Amino acid sequence: MMNFKYQSTEVKIYSVCLRFPTSLASSEANAGNPSLIQDVLNYHLVTVKMFKLVSLLLILPVIYAHVRVDVTSKDGQDVTASGSSVRTVTEADMKTFGLTEEVLRKSVWSYFGALPDNVFYKSPTLWGDLYKTLNWEPVKMTMSPINTSVLSVAMEPTLVMTKHFFSNKTEDLDIKTDISQTFVHTVSASWDKEGELGVDKIRHGFDFDTAMDQGYFSFLSKWGEDFESTWPMTLHTEVQVTLKPDQHLIAEVHATKRTAIMRVDFETSLSGTVAINFDKEYKGHRFWSLDINTLLLSDGLKRSMYSSEMLELLHFTEASVVFKDALTQEIVSRTPVHFH
Repeated sequence: MMNFKYQSTEVKIYSVCLRFPTSLASSEANAGNPSLIQDVLNYHLVTVKMFKLVSLLLILPVIYAHVRVDVTSKDGQDVTASGSSVRTVTEADMKTFGLTEEVLRKSVWSYFGALPDNVFYKSPTLWGDLYKTLNWEPVKMTMSPINTSVLSVAMEPTLVMTKHFFSNKTEDLDIKTDISQTFVHTVSASWDKEGELGVDKIRHGFDFDTAMDQGYFSFLSKWGEDFESTWPMTLHTEVQVTLKPDQHLIAEVHATKRTAIMRVDFETSLSGTVAINFDKEYKGHRFWSLDINTLLLSDGLKRSMYSSEMLELLHFTEASVVFKDALTQEIVSRTPVHFH
């Protein structure tokens, strides 16, 4: 059995020893009852397996990520962000926060008035790994969106394509024609950040759900990394028009080009405990733990880091096919067209 003391609490760590009861394993009364012996064997076998499973689960790092940035074009432009990314910090993360081992030791000295011999922020540590044996929480880093805003939306009517139709007949001519055009939608992002952090990827989703168009596009991008992504949407329709004798009609495909600029602000903070060792006991105890934020606050160190993602979305909507007379410019027909 191992004893650890943390302040006024004594923690006892027992070694595991699996042993058959003497009355079952060696008693002559049970020598002829193999099923009872087998039950005991099975019980301990299951116990060992469960012990190994629990041990394995305890050593797995706690890392999960789920951050979404969603942009919708329903009833105007909107941007929302949700979720958070949580992971055990790395040495590089701590350095970005300015938290080297020497800085942590000095912070403990500022708080306790005594300089520790060792500080740790995650497993493994010396002395059997203090985080596991004393059930302390390692330092984790959490990144969450804290604000979203639409900075601007610009609408620009755009002539996309033209097609000409002629009639040299002496009577009306009904024609059918296919009109098809591919539009390329673009989203780009640039970041403003205080430093590099090992944050997991962010899922971006773009939902176009208007009276005219429906479409959805999503992708993953790395936090803090500028990018540009494109995806096509096709306009395709069959139109019918009647040309009068010797008439020249022009078919025009019009669409509204919408450019939206949005901003998403993120906060990255730390949580968990710093494990501390004094080779010579401090106030009667050798091992201590301090909440990382208590430590940072006491020494005036940075507790959070902030970053912003600027998104620029360019997409087309409200498409239509317009037929007009080439000579008079009179509009003959206007047909709304959907993207696919």
